[in-house]
Amino acid sequence: MRNQTLELFPDTKPPRAKPRKMAHIIDGGPDAVMFECSCGWNSDWAHNNFTYTEIKRGIPCERCN
Repeated sequence: MRNQTLELFPDTKPPRAKPRKMAHIIDGGPDAVMFECSCGWNSDWAHNNFTYTEIKRGIPCERCN
């Protein structure tokens, strides 16, 4: 039984969430940032108060998601 995992309760496992495609920062300033996705979608200048972590993580792509 190598590389085989037996589940005791296979029906109790919650389904995994579908991974999101994220758009990452391409330009930024003190008051605004601009994001781009690998599909080619570009955001306008976002004037929200993003935290440093949110900017590094990116935002969900509007076209892919």
